[in-house]
Amino acid sequence: MDVEQLSCHDLFDKDIYYSVEMIKELIPFFDEVTYLIIYKQINAQFLDKDDIKNVNKEIDRHKKSYDCIMKRNLALFDASQNKTEDE
Repeated sequence: MDVEQLSCHDLFDKDIYYSVEMIKELIPFFDEVTYLIIYKQINAQFLDKDDIKNVNKEIDRHKKSYDCIMKRNLALFDASQNKTEDE
């Protein structure tokens, strides 16, 4: 069976501007970073350099926030594992 890979360009009309909210409605269940990356890719022709720079900053901010959350969760998990081993 052949499986054809789809890109975000196959799912969206290249002549239409899509907001992040529109993308979320069309393809649910992604995280905020993924939505912003898709937004930047499918709207490349509509965005100027400043817009792209702002989207990249927002992506970086979300990545850092996600990393902080994951580090905290991992630390809590490790602490709970150590506590159960000590008992």
